[in-house]
Amino acid sequence: MSWVTFAVPTLLLVKKVYPVYRGVKSALYSLDGSQGGGAQGLVLLPAVAILNLYMEVFESAEAEISRERELVADQAGAEASSAQALASSLLKLYAFGHYYLSTRDRMRESIEAGNDVDNLSAMFGNYVKTEATPTHFISLDAGKLTHPTDTHPPLSVRLEALGCSLAIIESAALDVAPESKAVELIDNYVTIEKELTGLEINYMVKSGELRARAEKSCVGCGRKVPLHVDSCECGINFHRVGLG
Repeated sequence: MSWVTFAVPTLLLVKKVYPVYRGVKSALYSLDGSQGGGAQGLVLLPAVAILNLYMEVFESAEAEISRERELVADQAGAEASSAQALASSLLKLYAFGHYYLSTRDRMRESIEAGNDVDNLSAMFGNYVKTEATPTHFISLDAGKLTHPTDTHPPLSVRLEALGCSLAIIESAALDVAPESKAVELIDNYVTIEKELTGLEINYMVKSGELRARAEKSCVGCGRKVPLHVDSCECGINFHRVGLG
């Protein structure tokens, strides 16, 4: 099934079915809040049981459709590049995606030690580059769905649908620092990465995860500026990146 032929039932699902789904969930929340002790709670029990059964059946059916949609999305991605390129990207995501949280922890520790971090994405890339080994791919394509309503097909299913296997794309997936990067299709991507890093640091400060300092560093040029300054001499506006 192509992504074109899948568009009509997907549109029907979004416009007709999801509103009903949302209404049932709202009804369940209302009933749960209305249930009290005694006779009132007993009267509402059949309605709650029926709605819960409906939700369970709907979620199972919707998850199957969503899994099909994701496989169709994979096919569209393969048409835009190649099946092997997309399969390699998927394998990298499954194998190395979890390193982002570790990189974020490293950024926090580095900042608390008095160092500046202006590009979390670059830090993540360098971390993965030092850690990428074939051991990360062992049995990675053997994973199963952990829950019947999980909409993500296991990696083995996604690779099979693309006509690839782990053995075919392993060497390509180990190339985590290619000479030509997909991100280079985005204009000024380095500036965007630095602005997003500034936003993440600001969030960590506001949430208490990271101690605020008496001064801040410009995410564009690294210059130290007082906290009350709204913009840097290099042109970065701190309010725009969330550091104002």
